[in-house]
Amino acid sequence: MNEEFENSHYDNNNIKIVSLDYKQLVLVFLIILGFVFYLKNGIVNNNQITKWEYTTLDFYPQNNNDRIGESALGYNSVTCSKVSLNSMGEKGWELVSTYLETETSFPNLGDRNIVDGIRSNIRPQRVVCIFKRKLVKIKSEF
Repeated sequence: MNEEFENSHYDNNNIKIVSLDYKQLVLVFLIILGFVFYLKNGIVNNNQITKWEYTTLDFYPQNNNDRIGESALGYNSVTCSKVSLNSMGEKGWELVSTYLETETSFPNLGDRNIVDGIRSNIRPQRVVCIFKRKLVKIKSEF
């Protein structure tokens, strides 16, 4: 039978017992110590905990149409400013998400007292951009 380790044998329950020599034992100890050191410094580094702070940036339509009346049939378009987005990036903010808020307008051909139900007009009201950046605070001792 070809043994994988020189210092191994089987006990009464046919379980292989491996005896480690001094060099192997030191190697296992160093691996465990390195793993513990990695966990400690990877999660908490120099008494600092990394947290995130968040902010939003809103973009609105260039034209402002009423929700009722003749202008309710107008089309709204929202454009995100590259200058504003690049400015946020230069300040360390990272864009993580966006969402579009819509509004419903009711064309009633100019009479505010009548909602005729010709059609509803769903259009963009604003685009919200959500940003995050690292916020490092010193861990308090409790």
